[in-house]
Amino acid sequence: MAIHIPELLSPETAEKVQSVLSDCIAKHGEAKLQRVIEGLQIALGQREAQYPHPLQRPELLYIPGLPVKPWYSPDEYPSLQLVTRRLEAISSAMREEYLRASAEQSRMATYMPGRNAKFHTLEDEMQWMALFLRKEGKLHARNMQACPETARVIDEVAPLLMADGEAFFSVLKPGTVLPPHHDAANCKLTLHMAVIVPPDCGIRVGGEERPWSEGRCIVFDDTFLHEAWNKSAQTRVCFILDVWHPALTEEEVDTLRALVAAVPRKGAQATAA
Repeated sequence: MAIHIPELLSPETAEKVQSVLSDCIAKHGEAKLQRVIEGLQIALGQREAQYPHPLQRPELLYIPGLPVKPWYSPDEYPSLQLVTRRLEAISSAMREEYLRASAEQSRMATYMPGRNAKFHTLEDEMQWMALFLRKEGKLHARNMQACPETARVIDEVAPLLMADGEAFFSVLKPGTVLPPHHDAANCKLTLHMAVIVPPDCGIRVGGEERPWSEGRCIVFDDTFLHEAWNKSAQTRVCFILDVWHPALTEEEVDTLRALVAAVPRKGAQATAA
C-alpha cells in the first residue's frame, strides 16, 4: 500500500519511510498493519484523528484501536508484570546504585537542555536532572557499568523496550513543578519505579492522582494529560522506562521498530517526569 509522505519529512527520509512500510506490508500483510497504517496517515495529516478521550492528545503518533485509559495495572499484561516485578525485586540495589553513581556529577544531565515551552514552570533546567542508562534507544555504556543490577534488568527486558525509548533515573529537585502536558506516542507505556519519594510529591494522569510508593512501580499512558511535582525540601527520584504498549501485535511492533530506525531523531522528546 502506498502512503503519501508530504514535505513534513526530507525527500530522502520520506522515500525510506515509504520503502520500509512497503517492505513490512509485504512481510506481514496489510490487514495486520492496518492500525499502524492509519496511525501514520493521522500523523501525516491524511486522516483526521478520532480521540475517544478528551484528555488524550499524542503529540506525534496515535495508533487507533489501542486501549484508551490513562492508568494500567502492573499485572494487567504478562510483559508489564515481567518488567515491574524484575525492577521491584532489585529496588534496594537500584537505590544504592543511583546514590553511588549520582555522586559523580559528570554522570548527570539536564533532562531538557535549554528552555522548553512545554515545561514553562521550570525556572532552571537543573531542576529536572537525569542519570541516563538508555537515551533515544541507545545505551549509555558508562552509566550502565555504574549501575550493574539495573543494567542487567534493562538487558533482560530489551525486546519489550520501545525502540527509541529511554531508561533513566529521573530527578526532580525540591520545589519542582512540571505543568500538565502530553507526550509523543500511544504505542508505548511509561513505567515509574519509585526510588526516593519524600512527602509532598505527586503525579496525576488523565485527571487521576496516584501515589508513588518506594520500591513499587506504576504504569501509565503519557499521551494523556499528566503532571508531576515535588513540593518537598528533598529530592525525588524515580526510575523511568519506556515499553511497547502490550496490546500491540508482534507484527505491529516489528513495523514500528523499522519505521523508528528509518526516521532520524531531531532531539529527545520528553517523557513523563
